[in-house]
Amino acid sequence: MRDYIIGKRYAEAFLDAAEEVMSPDEVVRQISDIAQAFKDSPELAEFFASPVISHSEKINMINKVFDKGFDEITRVFLDLLLSKGRFGIIPEIAESAQALYEHKAGTKATIRAAKPVAKETAKKIQQIMERRLERKLVFNIRTEEQLLGGIQVAAAGIIVDGSMRRRLYDLREKLRNLKID
Repeated sequence: MRDYIIGKRYAEAFLDAAEEVMSPDEVVRQISDIAQAFKDSPELAEFFASPVISHSEKINMINKVFDKGFDEITRVFLDLLLSKGRFGIIPEIAESAQALYEHKAGTKATIRAAKPVAKETAKKIQQIMERRLERKLVFNIRTEEQLLGGIQVAAAGIIVDGSMRRRLYDLREKLRNLKID
């Protein structure tokens, strides 16, 4: 839990500083790619965790490994993490950066409906869900006839299912569990 809180603070600082140089999605991509590199290569993680290897050797490795496709500010950020002994929380920083970016940019959400949804209806659904989740949502609207009627809304891990298919399923389960004397 402690690493998550610290990671969130570093992610906030990195996003704020790096947004002056590159787009927010590029900031998140770069820190996520670094976290993935450490996940994919335990040897790389061991190298940076080793107390035997000097700080300057680690900086040289950062500049060598993260040279192409990474901005200078990202390498400076990695140097800061290394200096502060926080290199091991890069996965938490990447996770927090992704969450912060989605929160600012708007969380992706989906409206699935049996028939096309009117713009006014979609707007009302968006307002209700944004108020409920306390964040901006970016909706993708899909038509899926297998729902039979009604809608499903999925956002931030929450699914609100008002489809006819779901209601029929619930009714079937109630009838199955009904005891007749």
